[in-house]
Amino acid sequence: MKKHIIFLSLITLFVLACTTIASAYPKATDHAKRWQFDFDAGDLAFYRDEDSGDGFWVMRYEVTNNTGNDRQWTPNMELVTDKGEIIVDGKDVPRDVQLRLLDVYGDELLKSQSNATGKFLQGKENAIRGLVIWRAGDERAKEIQVFVAGVSGDTADVIHPITGEKHKLHRVIQLSWKVDGPLDDLQLVPLPTRPVSGGTSTRRLTTDDRDAINGDEVVQKWIFR
Repeated sequence: MKKHIIFLSLITLFVLACTTIASAYPKATDHAKRWQFDFDAGDLAFYRDEDSGDGFWVMRYEVTNNTGNDRQWTPNMELVTDKGEIIVDGKDVPRDVQLRLLDVYGDELLKSQSNATGKFLQGKENAIRGLVIWRAGDERAKEIQVFVAGVSGDTADVIHPITGEKHKLHRVIQLSWKVDGPLDDLQLVPLPTRPVSGGTSTRRLTTDDRDAINGDEVVQKWIFR
């Protein structure tokens, strides 16, 4: 009987702790408290390098500084798959793969991620077009998310209710796609967007997309992470 009571007490404490964490977690909105860049994500696609046979995830983007001040563009873009992978942009991506993809896209203003970082001047005329590449891991992945950090100056401090440790979260953009078919049949073909449940929208589904999934969920949102 005592063991049963202790077990129920532990369950109650666990539920209360989870509730506390959820209620204390900061919610991001479309409006920055400090500053944010205008970030326009392109399509996510898969690329198979003919020479090595290695696979890569590829995304182009354009970012503009309309914050009122010159700033630094130091992006960090993590790709997360439904296989539990967290892949850092640019890690183990050969230089020759970057050059081949830049040549494929044929955009003279398109920069590799390493060349895109640095001082960021204001205005549309100084917008940066970047190419992000992640080395693919488990190619059986069917759902992919990208978290774009460096686009906002907003942060939030949270205290873990159990350990008391302080953590600093950053306001980032969350994007999501789905893999619809064998990867080798999707060479540089834009993947369909996948809805991100909940959150505050920065870009909603099109009418056709809403009809297809029977909902009005967002495909891009701001979160603290």
